[in-house]
Amino acid sequence: MTAVVGAEVAAPPIDTAEHRAPAPVPDDAQDFRRVVASAAVADRVGRVSERLFGPEEPVSARVQAWRGRVAARAALLEMLPAAGARATGAQSAAVLDLLREREAVWAALTPARPRRPRPQPW
Repeated sequence: MTAVVGAEVAAPPIDTAEHRAPAPVPDDAQDFRRVVASAAVADRVGRVSERLFGPEEPVSARVQAWRGRVAARAALLEMLPAAGARATGAQSAAVLDLLREREAVWAALTPARPRRPRPQPW
């Protein structure tokens, strides 16, 4: 066999926009993680968490994860009106659900205090 001088052995891969595979569409969880990862939002989430739950206390990892999730959602919902978007019914319902969930968990975590008998006026 004779080789042809100047001939390419293999064509380089085509790299144009129409030949590239479409980028995968990120799901909501990926978007949520990306937004929370930004420093400004993380700072806001920290402030919202402190406002919702008070100062940091030693709690289980499960409760800590729940608090972070609630604070992140609340911070993002607070930022929507600031961005010019109006709160929709679904967003308002989400806030109410978070508040109900917070109250239920708070009640479960807070130990019941026994009532002291009232002093008798005699």
